[in-house]
Amino acid sequence: MNSPIEISDDDDSMDPEDQTNPISIDVVISDDDDGNSPCNDEDNLPPTLSQENKKTSALKKLFSKSNNGPSVSKIREEKPRPPGINKMIGGINVNLPVNPYGCQVAVMSKVITGIKNSQNCLLESPTGSGKTLALLCAALAWVKNECGYLEAITPKPVEDSRIDMDDIKKRPRYILKSEPSFNTPEFGEKSIYDKPGEKGDWDLLNYGDKRDKPLQDSFEDENNEVKIHKKQRMNTSGESTSSSPLKLESNDETSPPKRVLFAQIDNLRMKSVHYCSLPTIYYGARTHKQIAQVIKEFERTSYCGEVPMSLLSSRDQSCIREFDKALWKSKNDMCRGCTKVVGKKEKQKVDEPTCIYYDNRKALNHETMPPAFDIEDLVRAGEEKTACPYYAARLMAQQAHIIFCPYNYLIDRGIRSSLNINLTGEIVIIDEAHNIEDVCRDAGTFTITQLQVQDALDHLQKITTYRFEKSNGIENIESLIRTLKNWEDWFINNRRMVESLTSHKPGEPFAFNTDSFVKSLANHNLGFAQYPEFRHNSTQFCRRVREEPDAFVFVKQDTTSLLETIDSALDYLFRSDCKYINDYKPIFEIETTYHKDYTVKTGSLRLLCLSPAVVFGSLAAARCVVLASGTLAPTDSFASELGAHFPLCISPNHIIPRNRVWVGTLGRTLSGNELTCTARTLGQVDVLDSIGAAVRRVCRVVPHGVLCFLSSYSLMHQLIARWKLTNLWSEIKSLKHVFKESKDAKTHHEIMEDYYKYCSGTKGALLFAVYRGKVSEGMDFADEQARAVIAVGVPFPNFGEQAVVAKRDYNNKYKKERNLLSGDEWYITQAYRALNQAVGRCVRHRADWGAVLLLDRRLQLHAHLRYLPKWLRNFLDNNHHDSLDSLFESSQGLERFIQQMTLQDQDDLNRSLSQE
Repeated sequence: MNSPIEISDDDDSMDPEDQTNPISIDVVISDDDDGNSPCNDEDNLPPTLSQENKKTSALKKLFSKSNNGPSVSKIREEKPRPPGINKMIGGINVNLPVNPYGCQVAVMSKVITGIKNSQNCLLESPTGSGKTLALLCAALAWVKNECGYLEAITPKPVEDSRIDMDDIKKRPRYILKSEPSFNTPEFGEKSIYDKPGEKGDWDLLNYGDKRDKPLQDSFEDENNEVKIHKKQRMNTSGESTSSSPLKLESNDETSPPKRVLFAQIDNLRMKSVHYCSLPTIYYGARTHKQIAQVIKEFERTSYCGEVPMSLLSSRDQSCIREFDKALWKSKNDMCRGCTKVVGKKEKQKVDEPTCIYYDNRKALNHETMPPAFDIEDLVRAGEEKTACPYYAARLMAQQAHIIFCPYNYLIDRGIRSSLNINLTGEIVIIDEAHNIEDVCRDAGTFTITQLQVQDALDHLQKITTYRFEKSNGIENIESLIRTLKNWEDWFINNRRMVESLTSHKPGEPFAFNTDSFVKSLANHNLGFAQYPEFRHNSTQFCRRVREEPDAFVFVKQDTTSLLETIDSALDYLFRSDCKYINDYKPIFEIETTYHKDYTVKTGSLRLLCLSPAVVFGSLAAARCVVLASGTLAPTDSFASELGAHFPLCISPNHIIPRNRVWVGTLGRTLSGNELTCTARTLGQVDVLDSIGAAVRRVCRVVPHGVLCFLSSYSLMHQLIARWKLTNLWSEIKSLKHVFKESKDAKTHHEIMEDYYKYCSGTKGALLFAVYRGKVSEGMDFADEQARAVIAVGVPFPNFGEQAVVAKRDYNNKYKKERNLLSGDEWYITQAYRALNQAVGRCVRHRADWGAVLLLDRRLQLHAHLRYLPKWLRNFLDNNHHDSLDSLFESSQGLERFIQQMTLQDQDDLNRSLSQE
């Protein structure tokens, strides 16, 4: 009995019911055949078809638009597409909806070379240069070309042609040999000789996997046809290598196969069987908003409709069932309580909670959905058909050749394991990858609190009381209770130790020496020697909670989440004989909770990951990893931070003509002092008033939309408060409709809708936003939506934050050994990557135009200019100013540029009207 797998609130799970395995294709071997035999699929093809037609039909299904599911009208009619432009790039015919720019051709060439040669790519392409379209078309063109190649080399009847097996060996690296196995391994065992609890077991266990199934061998029937049964194969890491990247639903005989079988024949007998799989493309972006934009680009391509797609999202994004906060703590808990997967022979109880949306999930499939759909389309279709978008998308992912998702789904070990995503041999494309270092460090950073441990202990102890009557699995639970009690003792003892230190100031975090931290774990029976047993028990327990929710009525999701967090943290710390122990910094904090009559002090442990390579290394199994963004420089340090080799790198120039972009700096305040926007100077009235005066002049001169980026929300409130006192705020509001970025997702969406609406008006709009926020990365502000971008200061991370301090020290320590940037260089790079991303909102395509104003004296200095992207430096040149009059009224000033572009826009409009 199974139930939905749950992961974190940030990312949810899929339904493991009815797993899909590869569709088998029989290999016919006749007595007089020497290895050249036709493939057929008798389950899916009419018996009247010839062997040749069967083979052709089966292979064409790889790019078929159809899928299983009821034949009903589509949610949205497919729009006819123009034939597009064909370009031969790297020996591959690539079709694009438009004639590509030179920088797009360069990007596609690197991507195709990388996929063909199994090499990683690091692609820095300016924002607005068509990077996303180039990435999609290149990868999809290669996959389609491979599909045609596989069809061409498919064994044909002996009288027609003969297969060159040497060519098969040389061609795709993703051909995997399948070795027969006759034992049925128990959980955590790779063979009958391996037992859980022995040294190194955590390298073999994977807490999200299902129990291994016995592999069935092939056999010959009376017609000498070799029947290859469906198999589930396990790689060395314990992850499933079945054809479906997500095991969700039952295998339907009408589903198009994702794998093609080839047999190598020697002396008229099969010596080995090879599964030849077209790699799945995983396309990751940072947010669902960015994913929606990527899918729009995918819809423009000729491959949309030929290549089935799907997307992955969380329940918070896709669950359409009404959520009752009084009954459920979260949507995860609601889904777990309202959906229960039962075996085919079991009957559902009358009083068992059900979800009609989950029951109807198969109503959303590749037949009923358009060939390209984003999360909003999926939710809308689910509401119309009373079907669950969350589980439907995961069902469609089984037959998808391109899967879109937030890229933390691919990077985070827990999410990837819970979804059974196996990246071995697949193509991974990560767009907007400038944040990949931070995302990897966050994925490898864990927080464990004493309160969490105590709460989990209470829950497990209730289970023992309930389970003693049945005594089913009680040993694992009691072992976990002992472990959590050891953790509780560890927190109590270390809190006392920290409080006793005379050198430690109350309220400040205490940084452990890593060796001392590991010794303290061992002293409390939580160390290297005890970890394998804990992982085995934790994995078994968490799995049973998912599969038997009624039997564990006292267990909350918080308990299983804590166990999995501890498991993941210790796994990274202890794996490969503690190889990564020096890449972590343990931070201990004492938290004080005040009650009416008493005060409670508890401990909190934060295990900081200082090297993104620890987490990024899990992507090494992919065939090719492509990292793309407008701001990746310096690329050398980027590669060394990730601990990966990127032999293919590129950084082309911008496609925007030089006369359509204006970039300038302001380095002096109204009183003539240096304009340096730091935490110290931003409290000065002169600086606040000078920023306001510059914003007012821009709003007066620039038509339509203006974006103004600030370092924090607190600075935004500080500026507005000052401007209200000086009446500057009312002047700005008289020139533009003013909006402020919101932290709340729903409110932010409403604000952006209003901003876009007012941008096209005569008055225009001004939007205040923050670096690293929702507006600064991934959002598209084309044409009138952003005619100017004002960048205030340089957004350096908090210098005194514990994680920043630890990272700076780490880089200084391993600078030479691991070819890392120094701590100071890393710190500066982090700031300018955020600045460069915000500035990239200005121009989005070749016919666009806009202005960029940089308000900070430091951006006039060569030492800081080198951190700006190449395209921005080229546009800036020496356009530096020390006064507002020079900035706006000189021959190189902003006002003249705006006048020229406004006249050009009017001429273009008149020319267009005359042609009509």
